[in-house]
Amino acid sequence: MAAVVRVLWGDSRPGCRWTTVWHRDIMEFLGRKEECPQVVYVYGKRNIELLKPYKLKTVLVHDDPFPDGKEDKREGKVDIRPWHYKLQLIQAAMRDHGKIIYCDWDVATHIKRKEVAFDLLEDVEIALNAYSYARRRDAHFDIPRTGRSRRINVTGACMYLNSTSFVRRILEYMEEKDVWHDEIALNNIIDSMHGGWPGERTWLQTYENPTFCVSDHRSPWAKQFSEGGRVYRRSPVPFVWYKMFSQ
Repeated sequence: MAAVVRVLWGDSRPGCRWTTVWHRDIMEFLGRKEECPQVVYVYGKRNIELLKPYKLKTVLVHDDPFPDGKEDKREGKVDIRPWHYKLQLIQAAMRDHGKIIYCDWDVATHIKRKEVAFDLLEDVEIALNAYSYARRRDAHFDIPRTGRSRRINVTGACMYLNSTSFVRRILEYMEEKDVWHDEIALNNIIDSMHGGWPGERTWLQTYENPTFCVSDHRSPWAKQFSEGGRVYRRSPVPFVWYKMFSQ
């Protein structure tokens, strides 16, 4: 059965981003007391114990918080986090549930019934979202980046996934290119499927997730108005975002 999924790995040792995620994002999530049923896939036995008091549905995938030994590290001014664990845990969730909606901890859920979102995405294999970051996150140099306007980048914050092969492709790319950030891999894979950035129209018609509403300052398209749970933006082709998930 389809599921809304979050993941957790790592621990509180010095230099690990886990502490920030726990105190800033997970505590905020728990405070919202969301009514939509969700499952948390976990690396690390201690993480399961920490989540237990909050009565969340959890699945322990591995006792070790870093199963293959790769941990958070700092290179210069950049904190390198082993984001491949996120994709591995997503894979485990897809083995159990088939199709999933993955959410980062700072993504809020506004629906009580998960079926509302899954019904809207019924005929889609993958649904992602575009961000407009303040600074471009260039992907690997071997993929053409021409035409990617207004710093549009693919985000991994909220993803509808009904294709295990797509997740496997992300992991293979990260390993082959030694890429640590899943969003760099996502950008490259989408570009490689189109011989470069496909353009805003193709992106909206093919990939944009209508159930996830990005906050105004991160969306590549300016908000025009809202109507109930629907958000309308100044996009190149008509597109409606339904505020079922937001960040």
